[in-house]
Amino acid sequence: MAEFFQLAVAAMFGSLVAVLLIAMRVPVEASAVVVGAVVALLPGRPLVACVQDGIAGEYVTATARLTEVVFIVAAVIAGIGATLAVAVRLGVPITVESVPSAPLTLAPPQLAGALGLSLTFAVALLVPPRYLLPGALGGGLIWLTFVWLARHGVPLIGATAIAAAVVGLLGTAYARRVRVPSAVFVIPAIGPLLPGSALYRGMLELSLDNVSAGALHLIEALSIAVGIGAGVIMGAEILRAFRGRGLARRIRPAARRTRGY
Repeated sequence: MAEFFQLAVAAMFGSLVAVLLIAMRVPVEASAVVVGAVVALLPGRPLVACVQDGIAGEYVTATARLTEVVFIVAAVIAGIGATLAVAVRLGVPITVESVPSAPLTLAPPQLAGALGLSLTFAVALLVPPRYLLPGALGGGLIWLTFVWLARHGVPLIGATAIAAAVVGLLGTAYARRVRVPSAVFVIPAIGPLLPGSALYRGMLELSLDNVSAGALHLIEALSIAVGIGAGVIMGAEILRAFRGRGLARRIRPAARRTRGY
């Protein structure tokens, strides 16, 4: 089966579990099941690679990666949207108010959730076992930075980009030290900030015929995703600039002596 349909069916089953929990009135945060399924399917790696290629001026490969991201998101949206549309027509009491949202707090449950999400994200991405802990710690770091910035008045999109830049900087530095690709640490670390809730809210609003509200949530999800990708690459570029300056300082004295000035 083509990957597009694999993703659509996976998103459909994730949504179906939540719909059944709501229909059976099980006392759990059923909508969190959908958000968790969406986060697991979101194209974190292709998105970061797409933004990286675009910033580097490699527009052909950036366009190809962007197309991949669009199709992955479209498949997830199709799966969730189909399930929610049928559930709403059948009278399942699904409301936007029941959609969970992570509180902006650094309490132990939220920090543990960020660490656990990044850890399981790393396992899903087949990260080597010896690098699972650094990836999980990156998830805690990105959540801590994001919450601290948001509490100090930084807009959520800006806080997302800056937190991603911090992880991109430190993750890339650590990756160079242990001589592995930076994606091994960076991609699992961005898991806590991926826009699963915004994407689910947008699809639910569209299923409830609230087109304008649904479009706004989908645009919010896209903005968060672009902020994450741009932030990660900005952190890596800052590290590269400082390393390049240090290298230039080491090379320049010899160049002066060789050239006679």
